[in-house]
Amino acid sequence: ELRARQNPDGAYRYWPGSFETQEFVSVYAQHVLLEAVERGQAVPRDLMNQGNEYLRFLAARDGNTLADERSSAYALYLLTRQGETLGAEASRLRERLESRYAKQSRGDIATAYLASAMRLMKQDREAENLFAKIELTGERPVDRWHDDMTSDAELLYLSALHFPQRLENLPPGFMERLVERITRNGYHSLSAATTLLALDAYAKVAAPQAAGKLKLMEVVADGKMRALALPEGLFPKADFSADAAQLRFDNGATLPAYTSVAQSGFDRTPPKDALRDRFEHLREYLDKDGKPINSIKQGDEDTVRL
Repeated sequence: ELRARQNPDGAYRYWPGSFETQEFVSVYAQHVLLEAVERGQAVPRDLMNQGNEYLRFLAARDGNTLADERSSAYALYLLTRQGETLGAEASRLRERLESRYAKQSRGDIATAYLASAMRLMKQDREAENLFAKIELTGERPVDRWHDDMTSDAELLYLSALHFPQRLENLPPGFMERLVERITRNGYHSLSAATTLLALDAYAKVAAPQAAGKLKLMEVVADGKMRALALPEGLFPKADFSADAAQLRFDNGATLPAYTSVAQSGFDRTPPKDALRDRFEHLREYLDKDGKPINSIKQGDEDTVRL
């Protein structure tokens, strides 16, 4: 499908049979291919090379808007991920962001992509200083492709990959905000995909740090604590007894850990009264004449009315 949509300049058509392209979509398609390559998938080299030609065009151009510069920074980052050195392009992009969009770019994903590219080019001091300017809270500039959830996920993704030490300083509620958007179905395909990338990158940093540093204890009725063994792995799972009055979790790692408690079964004492909370469920059994019945004989055709 991507091959069928690729134009001679390397960009990808937004719709089949159309020549319309969207800069972000074309760069994102290249990102998908790059992630696939790094995960051992077979990606046609010519398809990747052609798309990289378009990335080079974006990385070198002078954008007219901040949205343009986001695409340029994204393209520059993906090229440096593949080993290209684009120091001159990075310097010019940084100068444009600081001179034209000094205030808006502080929390913008363009700055994060540029800082990550500079990190890959071993410009560590400049990369650290630039990434430190990014504000992870408050409102950020948005465009058609970058809502708050997508931008949060991209920032977490880049932090985990290139600035993992900064994960310890995430604003309170940053991770919870990502999860809350998922639980209330406040996402679309792009923000869901970037969030998966971000959580995957975060887990690769957090899991080694948490190894052997997570503890789980159950507190029984007499107040005594009983340690529960947690197996190794990213999602250790342990059963607690029916005698547990409380559970206590301890995290000796520097990054936050998250817990989930699942219980199943039936209430020991069923409720005595019918539950009525804004919605009531009524059911009647009717015979073939539409009259209510209290018993059914095998072979009879009856109606259940809800």
